[in-house]
Amino acid sequence: MLAIGLAGLSLTSALFNTNRQVAASVGVAVLTTVLAEATLTPGGSGATVQVQLLAFHDAFAASIVFGVLGILFAPGGQVVSATPHLPLSVGLPT
Repeated sequence: MLAIGLAGLSLTSALFNTNRQVAASVGVAVLTTVLAEATLTPGGSGATVQVQLLAFHDAFAASIVFGVLGILFAPGGQVVSATPHLPLSVGLPT
């Protein structure tokens, strides 16, 4: 179980958000590369509609692989609140 104190909450939030942004950027870059490589044609004459459709299928398959890897490597720990919980009777009007 991981507990984060109030002092480390802002740093933890910043690290989490940075990690999310970097992962999204890498994912977009890889999927764009898959799409660009799949539509590459000899001579640079441009890809046909069928080739473009198959390229999108390849990119979609790559995104499924990323999703499965994310599920497999996601931490399975319990999320712990950084703020202390008060009993329900405290501060409630009766």
